[in-house]
Amino acid sequence: MAEALLRHRLDALEVDIDVASAGFTTTGRPAGRKAVKALNRLVPHLGAELESHSSEVLTSERIDEAMIVVGMTRKHLADVIALSEEAFERCFTLKELVTRGVEVGPLADDESAGDWIKKVHDGRDSSAYLGAGPDTDIDDPVGRSTRYFNSTAADIDRLVNELIKLWWPEL
Repeated sequence: MAEALLRHRLDALEVDIDVASAGFTTTGRPAGRKAVKALNRLVPHLGAELESHSSEVLTSERIDEAMIVVGMTRKHLADVIALSEEAFERCFTLKELVTRGVEVGPLADDESAGDWIKKVHDGRDSSAYLGAGPDTDIDDPVGRSTRYFNSTAADIDRLVNELIKLWWPEL
């Protein structure tokens, strides 16, 4: 859901940037019906984009190629770091990235995205990412009610919009 929402919001602003998603289970799984419905509820027809989605497994190569890696939970971060230890400096949960981004302020005109990410990372300790973190996690809605999917999609959309304001404050 996060990939589809971020891609949709950036396309609407005519921002050209690669957005991809991957996970830790199997390749080739379609998006769930409740996820598709939750996105359609937020943005009509966005679920159709998700219907053509096919899951991909995250690899160390994909991590190393990414400018930033965003997960929904601290467990996701721990799994990413297990694949690529040096990724920690550019690996965040979506909630954490937005929260810390608000603290350091939006990307400045004379600042690279990489420098902003380093600033957002400054002061983090990888040992703090062991276990769940309700203040930083967005729980996986799989297996839960339609209402929970809708709430999760709305939370992700709000955070995606806040992130866009941090990275593209002029838009």
